[in-house]
Amino acid sequence: MQAKKNEQIRVFGIIIFFVGSILAIASAAKLPGSGSEFPDTVAIFSVGLIFGIIGNILWHKSERAKVIHELKEQHESGAKNPVDMLTETQDLIEKLLAKIDDYQEMALCEQVDIILDETVHPFTEKSKTFMDLLGKERGAEVLLIVAYGERMLNRVWSAASDHHHPEAKHSLEQSLGSYKMANEKVAKYQ
Repeated sequence: MQAKKNEQIRVFGIIIFFVGSILAIASAAKLPGSGSEFPDTVAIFSVGLIFGIIGNILWHKSERAKVIHELKEQHESGAKNPVDMLTETQDLIEKLLAKIDDYQEMALCEQVDIILDETVHPFTEKSKTFMDLLGKERGAEVLLIVAYGERMLNRVWSAASDHHHPEAKHSLEQSLGSYKMANEKVAKYQ
């Protein structure tokens, strides 16, 4: 029921946006009459501009409501949402860092593979949902931090496979710092 109403608002917003845009563009294209600074279609232009703004707001609010509804459904069904995956990634890295000295090189690579497969790659697959949730600017900022964290996780794997344990530990610390920063930003933005 809510999804149908939300879809109707989205369609209405899109129509209002385009009608307003066409109205504003068409009325702005008219040249002013002689001795006048503005054309006599300024009022029509203003109405079109207002329609465009209202349509844009309705359109984007309905898109955001759709994303929030999808996240609620995922949460109720037990599926992980991207924010939960980000937190889980940080937790797994903290646990691995606490026990890093207990692992030999290939065992460390296996642990990194588990983190990548269980949380990092699924998070990457849901990055659009994540961007929709936080907004493009904030989402991009957090995704940039997460990308560095993922890069450092891959560096842990590479250093461990090269039998360079100190570099693997340092890279894991860098990755953890990155995921902590990303989670702090998400908490601040929500």
